[in-house]
Amino acid sequence: MTLAGRPVRIPEPSSFHQAVGRAIDAYSTVEAEEAFLLRAILKTDIRTAYLLCFAVQNTASRLELIDNLLRYKFENKLQAHRESCAKFIRILAKFRNAVAHWHPYLQVYSNADAEFRYVQSLAPPVPNGLKFIREGDIAPFVEDCDNISKVLRDLTKFIGARRRSLPRRFQQPITCRNRAVLQQPPTPKALQLQR
Repeated sequence: MTLAGRPVRIPEPSSFHQAVGRAIDAYSTVEAEEAFLLRAILKTDIRTAYLLCFAVQNTASRLELIDNLLRYKFENKLQAHRESCAKFIRILAKFRNAVAHWHPYLQVYSNADAEFRYVQSLAPPVPNGLKFIREGDIAPFVEDCDNISKVLRDLTKFIGARRRSLPRRFQQPITCRNRAVLQQPPTPKALQLQR
């Protein structure tokens, strides 16, 4: 590739590529925690839980399955907790799908001395009005995955312990909030207000 008559070298796999890999890995932990939760609810072995969990191919259907089972086993005692977990995971899944399916995008900048700087990102294959995902956007996503994995793990432990009394934290919405959210770019008016 050339730019202004000078060859431009496309970067080799970089920290950006590693961040994308870490994001996919972090989300797979969330899916594993869903399978462990399913195992605890159904009182079955992990292989059966994985077979059932991953036979359900999309996030919405998997959340509906888990929600219905929790409602069946615990009536509506976990409703606020369940609903907040599901909302968190739906937002997380949208970001994960963007990381997994958007296309690599390379922006090349140069200064007056013809020195080049590269910014790698992920862009939707069909423009959709959302901001590109840059390397700095991925760490909050990984943190979100870690947070919801811990919430699911705690719920799994509670269900597996077969305690009679329901701790208060499982009767309330989760306290963590998504930090990684697909966003619209700022409008020109908003940019003027920031100056």
